[in-house]
Amino acid sequence: MLARATSLVSGLVVHAERMRTNLEASGGLCFSEAVLLALVGKGLPRQQAYVYVQRCAHAALAEGATVGKLAPPGRFRALLGADPDVAAHLSAAELDGCFDLDHHLRHVPAILHRALGSL
Repeated sequence: MLARATSLVSGLVVHAERMRTNLEASGGLCFSEAVLLALVGKGLPRQQAYVYVQRCAHAALAEGATVGKLAPPGRFRALLGADPDVAAHLSAAELDGCFDLDHHLRHVPAILHRALGSL
């Protein structure tokens, strides 16, 4: 199994800019979990937080569908910021933090080191 896994990743080429482009193509929807968890962290029941996040995500998706995209860039973040239920629990800075890719990737080096060791 280890030999098979090694063969799968030995020729792997990572195109960081393409990965970023793919993430941005979601219009920020990939950060919905972070927003959900931030709302739960503020004391909201998970189901209520889910309703707020999904309401904005569906609105962003609907707008994106009119232009042939998942969601217009930044629109999901804008809808969350304008939503009174979300804004009552998260400041603009806290919401921005949910969309910080560097924050989400901060543990990647340690994870890779733990999984692969020194190469």
